Amino acid sequence: MSSLKLYLLGPPRLERDGVPLEFDTRKITALIAYLALTGESHSRETLITLLWPELEPSRARAGLRRNLSVLKKALDGEWLVVERETIGTDLNAAFWSDVDQFQKLLGAWQTHGHPQADICPECLTALAEAVELYRGDFLEGFSLRDSPNFDDWQFFQTESLRQELASALERLVRGHTAQGTYQAAIPYTRRWLALDPLHEPAHRYLMSLYAWSDQRAAALRQYGECERVLEEELGVPPEGETTQLYKAIKEQQDLPPPGERLVAPSQARVLNDRYRLGAEIGRGGTGVVYRAHDTLLDRDVAVKVLSATALGSEGRARLMDEAQAAAKLNHPNIVGVYDAGEADPSASSGQVPSTSSGQVPSASSGRGSGGAAFFIVTELVEGESLHARRPEALEDILAITRQVCAALEHAHTHGMVHRDLKPENVIITADGTAKLTDFGLARPVASRITSEGAIVGTVFYLAPELALGKDFNGRADLYALGVMLYELTTSCLPFTADDPMAVISQHLYAPVVPPRARNAETPPVLDALIVDLLSKDPDDRPASATEVQHILGAPDILDKEATPAEELSTLKRIGRGRLVGREHELGEARALWNRALAGERAEPCWSAASRASARRAWCANGDPGAGLGGPGAAGCLLRRGGRALCTIRSNPAPGCGKQFQRRNGTAGICAG
Repeated sequence: MSSLKLYLLGPPRLERDGVPLEFDTRKITALIAYLALTGESHSRETLITLLWPELEPSRARAGLRRNLSVLKKALDGEWLVVERETIGTDLNAAFWSDVDQFQKLLGAWQTHGHPQADICPECLTALAEAVELYRGDFLEGFSLRDSPNFDDWQFFQTESLRQELASALERLVRGHTAQGTYQAAIPYTRRWLALDPLHEPAHRYLMSLYAWSDQRAAALRQYGECERVLEEELGVPPEGETTQLYKAIKEQQDLPPPGERLVAPSQARVLNDRYRLGAEIGRGGTGVVYRAHDTLLDRDVAVKVLSATALGSEGRARLMDEAQAAAKLNHPNIVGVYDAGEADPSASSGQVPSTSSGQVPSASSGRGSGGAAFFIVTELVEGESLHARRPEALEDILAITRQVCAALEHAHTHGMVHRDLKPENVIITADGTAKLTDFGLARPVASRITSEGAIVGTVFYLAPELALGKDFNGRADLYALGVMLYELTTSCLPFTADDPMAVISQHLYAPVVPPRARNAETPPVLDALIVDLLSKDPDDRPASATEVQHILGAPDILDKEATPAEELSTLKRIGRGRLVGREHELGEARALWNRALAGERAEPCWSAASRASARRAWCANGDPGAGLGGPGAAGCLLRRGGRALCTIRSNPAPGCGKQFQRRNGTAGICAG
């Protein structure tokens, strides 16, 4: 049996017995990558939808057959398993991929007898091998222009792997810092920072490493680089903690020693002499969640550990207040909060867990510096997140969403706003109960757009008012609920981009494509509700979670022929990116446009009613930059994707009457 090697980190490459395999179509590369990473069998229909969404079914099936034939021939029938209706891979084949090896090396800590947040010498070896494998981003330089579903999948795989790389680099930095090998830690820190130049904790870590290795001039230059990047990209100064560290280095103060240390395998840890930490349950941008046992009350709990250093004193006080408020929430769809506090590493047996937030010892001494950590103890819920266990049936989606609405209404009534609602924070138990977790504790609302490392990962669900640092209320959660519903019903997010700031820009300014445009099976009433939830202005969203819950429970919510109670105005439809309900006028416009292209004189021929409705739909009053026409628009010329959708006329006729200039230089007057 031959040996296959698949390289997906960086430009994709497939080798058989050391010889690169070349294909004349990118679809084969995409097919190999998808099958290899998912490790599952997929129906032909799924692969057709993924790779040939624009083709009619017969042509798409033919394209899949051709590509499978070429691939099977190149592999001599090995690795690929082709059935009548499904395509998969042979798990027993001699196959190696850099992504699989990368993730195996990252998971090597599981055999070292300690939680993931701790680092032992064996961890450093495995992590160094893992980051060496990461030659570039997933499928770097590769894309399928006519396959948006594959592009979405590629995007999320890329982001996930980048986050894993960032976590690995941070652990390498902490491990070498614990050993006192600061020079070895510096290159990993610079690579960590290169993933997100706006991540201030990484800047602080690099400044400290330079200072600890007697390179104070380099540390001061690093502060200047941090200051420059933040000013150019965000127009803000560095955080107070960064400036404080800079002053300490400039004044040649002795920085406190690093708080990290290597651990021995199987070292047990007890938090505050009460909570015995076990396996890691999950990890996010703000902390790590562990399964734990409450030795005082003899019960299993979940413990989330956050970085007290990165939070700062104000952030710790705010989170403590919010933890106290969240502990008062008592609802069957909300994960209960039992306890919260700040761990004292000197009083615990074993090391306090460190988080992924990239904390660095503060230049000042005292409580909250070094290894201290803020922790929250919650009810332990056995189940899977909504992200991992996405329901297929629309009835199940609505049932879960109604439970989330009930949880939100209870919290909003008690003055709590979640601010980090997303599928990862909804736990589904075995009996189908939805439990909302991380209530109000995921991050404080900042007056600036980022605490860069924390906002990534939540940015896809971020309400516009939170992104702008404006006042907010429970309707910010309803916006995130709208994103969740959109994602569950269409299998894609309403706004995506390679850059988190670009996603935020779309939240602020881009009209949302209605769910029905991406999934024709979406009932009209549900479609209208989701679009209303995604309104930029909070006042345009439903007033409460209870109102949303009532709509989701209405008899016509699943009726595909039902009409929403409130008919949309034409301009509102256009704002959503679709000419809905103006098919007749659009047909007339196309006919007139074709006549204009043919050189015929386009006499006014519409009825007054048609002209009036068309003017409402299309006219931007001829003002450059006004209305829908945008900069360079002429008269009633509406453009979508650079394509003209309505006619222009050279003769004066009743209409908006605005003059414009054609591309050929001749003058015209809008007669819409």
